[in-house]
Amino acid sequence: MAREKSALAAAESQLAQRQSAQAKAQANLDRWEARSGRRAASRQALSAARRALARAQAQVERAEAEVALRREAVTKAEAGRAGAALVAPIAGFVLERTAAVGARVEAGAPLFVLGDASTVRLRATATGDDSLAIAPGAQALLTIPAAPERTFPGQVVEARRPPTPQGTAAVDLAIDVPNPDLALTPGMPASARIDIKRRGDEAAAREDLEPRAEQPR
Repeated sequence: MAREKSALAAAESQLAQRQSAQAKAQANLDRWEARSGRRAASRQALSAARRALARAQAQVERAEAEVALRREAVTKAEAGRAGAALVAPIAGFVLERTAAVGARVEAGAPLFVLGDASTVRLRATATGDDSLAIAPGAQALLTIPAAPERTFPGQVVEARRPPTPQGTAAVDLAIDVPNPDLALTPGMPASARIDIKRRGDEAAAREDLEPRAEQPR
């Protein structure tokens, strides 16, 4: 629509110039009519002034028609824009934008990549001997610096041992966390407390997780 508005502004500027020229031609004709006499020179000048005014009036009419055409184009563009509202198919976050503002796109072309944030995934590393007891299905509680008083329950869905120096215990984890109110956003730092089972099924917890990145599923 920016292009249509720019064309309208140019047409309106041209119309203003034509109207100014018409006013000058009218003033010139008025002067010659006031001086009109029987002399041939006066009659010739008067005739020339009338022709100049006629040309100026014709140019104004063409400029007015151009302005009307450009205004119609802007109106159509605005109507098209009003009917082109995009409704996201899911509640989430924009991860990527593939079209520039103001660019023309083909019907069906992708414009945005959305992440379903109704459930987010925290990737972290747990260290220490107790971390080796963490397995998929373990319950977790997440906290975030932005709302330290709130906890977000989740569940471990992946637990893998990465290559580590001898004598170092560590487990790479993926924790899925329901996020119905979208309080958790991609890239937000978080920490987690994991319930693990030890001797006698006694529940223990670890808090030495190192958050890496929080991503939509």
